[in-house]
Amino acid sequence: MKLNGVAAGDERNAGCVNFDHLTFWVGNAKQAVSYYCIHFGFQPYAYKGLENGSRNVVAHVLRQNSIYLVLVSALLPDNREIGEHLVKHGDGVKDIAFQVDDIDHVVERAKKRGASVEKDIWQESDDFGTVRMAVVRTLGDVTHTFVERKDYDGLFLPGFGPPLNQITLTKELQSPNLHFIDHVVSAQYENDMEDTMKWYENNLAFHRFWSVDDVNVVTEFSALKFVVVSNESESIKLNILEPAKGKRKSQVEEYLDYYGGPGVQHIAFHTTNIIETIEILRSRGVEFLNIPDTYYDKLRTRLQGAKVNVKQDLTVLEKLRILLDFDDNGYLLQIFTKPSYLDASQVGFNQRPLEEQFVNEFLARERSEKLNSLQGQNRFNMHTLLHELNSNHEPLVNLNAGICSQANEWAHEFQGKSLPHNQLEESAVNGAVIPFNQSLPAFHPEVKWAHEFLADTEHNLEIEHSRIDAIPVQSWINEYGQEKEFVEEARHFADLMKDDAEINGTEFMRFIKKVGNYGVDTATSNQWAEDFSTGKESVIKDDTDFWHSLAQSMDDTQIDDTVDGWLNDYNNLSDNTESIPNYSFAEENHLKDMENPFQEGLRKLEEGDIPSAVLLFEAACQKEPDNVLAWQYLGTTQAENEHDTAAIQALRECVALNGDNLTAIMALAVSYTNESMSVDAIKSLEEWISKNEKYSHFCERSGAIDLNTNSGYKEAFNRVTNAFIKAARVSPNTPDADVQCGLGVLFNLSGEYDKAADCFTAALQVRPRDALLWNRLGATLANGSKPEEAVPAYRRALELSPGFLRARFNLGISCVGLKAYQEAAEHFLTVLNHQNAGRGPKGQRSRTAMSNNVWSGLRLVMSLMGRQDLYPYMDKQDLSFLNKEFNI
Repeated sequence: MKLNGVAAGDERNAGCVNFDHLTFWVGNAKQAVSYYCIHFGFQPYAYKGLENGSRNVVAHVLRQNSIYLVLVSALLPDNREIGEHLVKHGDGVKDIAFQVDDIDHVVERAKKRGASVEKDIWQESDDFGTVRMAVVRTLGDVTHTFVERKDYDGLFLPGFGPPLNQITLTKELQSPNLHFIDHVVSAQYENDMEDTMKWYENNLAFHRFWSVDDVNVVTEFSALKFVVVSNESESIKLNILEPAKGKRKSQVEEYLDYYGGPGVQHIAFHTTNIIETIEILRSRGVEFLNIPDTYYDKLRTRLQGAKVNVKQDLTVLEKLRILLDFDDNGYLLQIFTKPSYLDASQVGFNQRPLEEQFVNEFLARERSEKLNSLQGQNRFNMHTLLHELNSNHEPLVNLNAGICSQANEWAHEFQGKSLPHNQLEESAVNGAVIPFNQSLPAFHPEVKWAHEFLADTEHNLEIEHSRIDAIPVQSWINEYGQEKEFVEEARHFADLMKDDAEINGTEFMRFIKKVGNYGVDTATSNQWAEDFSTGKESVIKDDTDFWHSLAQSMDDTQIDDTVDGWLNDYNNLSDNTESIPNYSFAEENHLKDMENPFQEGLRKLEEGDIPSAVLLFEAACQKEPDNVLAWQYLGTTQAENEHDTAAIQALRECVALNGDNLTAIMALAVSYTNESMSVDAIKSLEEWISKNEKYSHFCERSGAIDLNTNSGYKEAFNRVTNAFIKAARVSPNTPDADVQCGLGVLFNLSGEYDKAADCFTAALQVRPRDALLWNRLGATLANGSKPEEAVPAYRRALELSPGFLRARFNLGISCVGLKAYQEAAEHFLTVLNHQNAGRGPKGQRSRTAMSNNVWSGLRLVMSLMGRQDLYPYMDKQDLSFLNKEFNI
C-alpha cells in the first residue's frame, strides 16, 4: 500500500489545540494510584509532594499511552478548597486542562467575552524550561486550565519529578492498551445545556459538532438531550448532557443528584480491540455490569432480520457481556464497568448500558429490582452518528457510564457506493464504559514510545514480518474454476507490482506471489492451503521471485542482513534517482492555454477532481517554469493520482527551484518510499530535518558514507531516526504532525508498522481532516497485516477527498484481501474512470494516463470472480462496457 505525499498546507488552531491532562481531586491519592495502576493498567509517570518541595498538596501523574491523569490530595487539614469539594462531590474531576499555542490570545478572548478568569496568566519554570498557564471557571465547579508549553522539555510540569516508586505487580500483568481519551462528557441541569454550549462557543471559540435532542433519545420512562462541542481541529470533543421530561428520573438527573451538581459524568477511552481490552481488564479485577442472558437471546432474534453483519462472535460478546447497538448503517459495541468509588455522593450511580432504546428499560422488564442500580445510557441515533461523527475509527473505552462511544463515520462511499457490512465487518466502533465519578486525563497524541525508543533503536532494528493467516488457496481457485487463467493473472499482477515495496509487504501480495509462481496444480495448491492453515509458510519454496524470497527471509533476519539483500538485488531500480527522467508533460492537454491554470488547478483539487488538477498544474508549470508552488502541487497531486514516478519528477523540479521547500522534501521522502527508493527516502528525511530551523540542531551529519552498504545504510537510518525522535520530544504533548509523518515513513522503511501507525495516529490528532494522513495510516495498517483496520482509514480519506485515487486503489487492494471482489472491482473502475476523464473549467473532457497496475488489479479481480468473459474488454481498456457491467 502506498503512503502518498504530504499535504501542502498545515491546519493550525489559534485557540485550544488538545486535551493536556485531567485533574482529579481525591481523598487518598496514593490509594487511587494503586487502584488505577493495578486495575486499569496505568503507570506512575510524575510526582509532586513533600519529597520535592510541595507542602500543600500531593499530586501523582499516571500515564497509559497518550492518557495522562493527575490525582491530587490535600496534605494539610485546613485545605478548605479541596475539603469542601470532596464533601460536596466526592472524588471526581476538578479540572480539564487544554493545550494552547498562544495563551495570551486565548485568555484575552475569554476575558472579552465575559468568562470568569479564576487565575490569570502565570508562569512556572525549572531547568527544562517555562510553562505558562491560566485558569477559567465554567458553568459548575469544573475549571479549565490553559497550558502553553512552547519550549518546555521537562517530564510533566515544573515542580514535578519522577515517581517515587513503581508498582511492581503491574509489570506482571498485560496492559489493556487504552490509547487516548476520545471525549469528555459533562452533565448539566435541565435547560442549562444551551447556555453551556454557548459558553464554549463564545469564550473558547468551539463549535457545535453534533447534537441529539430528546426526540431521538426518548423512551416511555426517561429522556435526555445532549450536544457535542469541539475545537477548530476537532481534536477536543466535549459532550454536554441535560435531562428531559420523562415518567422517571433519567440517568442525567440521577447523576446530578448523587454527584451534587453539574460535573464530568464520564470519559470515553479509545482502544483498537475491545474484546482483548475487556478480557485483560477482567483479568485485572475490573468489574463490569452484568447483562441478563435474555438480552443476547433477543439480540440474536433481532439480528436475523437485520442488514448489518456483525464481525464479532456473539458467543464471545455474550461471554464478556458486551452490548451491541445497530441499525442498517453499522453497529456499535461497548461495555460498562461498575463504579470505581462508592461513597455517600455516589451510591446508586451505577451505569446502565444502551441498546435499541434505553437498555435500562429492558433490564427493568427483566430485573425490575435492579432498576435503581443500573442507571445508564441513552441511545444515539445511529444513522446520524455514522454520518456526522468524523474523528474515530477504532474502538472506545468509556470511563464513567455515559454517552456511547462515537461510531464509525464511513457510512457513505463516494457517489453512494459503499461496501456492504457483510464485507466491511469493521463498521463497528467498540466501546467499553468504565464508570466511576472520576474522569481520566486528557489527550496527549504523542508517539507512545517517544521517550523510550531511542535506546532500543540502536540495538533492535529488527523487521517484523507477520505470518500469513490461514488462506484456503484451493478454495480461491475453485471460486472461478479456471486454475491456469488465475495463475497467469496472479503472476502478471505480481510482476507488475514487484517494484512497489509497500504493496509487496501485504498479506494479499504474498498470497498472490505464491499462486502465481510459474504454475499451480491442484495438488500443489492443496498443499499450500495446508501449509497456510498450519502456519508453515517456510515450507513453500520460491527461489525465482526476489520479493518472495525476501519475505521468507525477513522472519528471523535483522535489518543488517535484509538491507544488503534489498540494496544488492534492487540497487538499479530502487536507489538510483538518475534512472528517473525529467518530467514528461501530457501530450494532449487542452487546458495548457488557460489564463490562470494554477488557480484553476487549486479549485479542481478542492473539488476532488484530481486528474483535471494534474493537467492544470502541468499547464501552470509549462507557462511558468519557475513557479515553485506549481511544481509542488503538481508533485503532491500526482502522488494522489497513483503516479509516484511523475510525483518524484515534479517534486525534484520544485526542490531544485527552492531547496528549502520542506513540504516538497517530505513529499519526496514518501514517494521515494513508495517506489522502494529507500536510500533516497533516508536522504530526503535527513535533508528535511537539517533545513528545519526548529530541529536542525538535532541533525548529526557525519562524513561521506555509502548508503548502498549494510553498515552505511544502518548508520544513516539510525542517525536520521534518532534526530526525528529528538524532534518529537520537543513538544511531546502537542506533536508536530510533520515530525510524526517523518517517523512514520522511517518505521515503514524498517518494517515497524505498529510504531509507524502510532506516528500517523498522533499526526491525525493535530490534523484530523487530512485525507493524506488517513491514507498513510491505512497503508501502514495494511502493511502490518491488519487489512480490516486499514479499510476504515481509507474510507475516511475518501470521505474527506472523494477524488483521492491512491486511497481508493489501496482500498480496492484491501477489499481483494478480504474477498470483497465486487467492491474491489468497483473501486478499481472508479480509479480508472477518474484517471481517464478529468474535466476542464467548462466541463470539457480531458484524458490522462491510466495506471497499468490498476488495470492489472482489475483483471485479477475478474479472475477471482470467474469473469474471464470480460478479458477482451479489459484488453481493449473498454471502460464504457465495464462500467455498464458493474453499474458504475
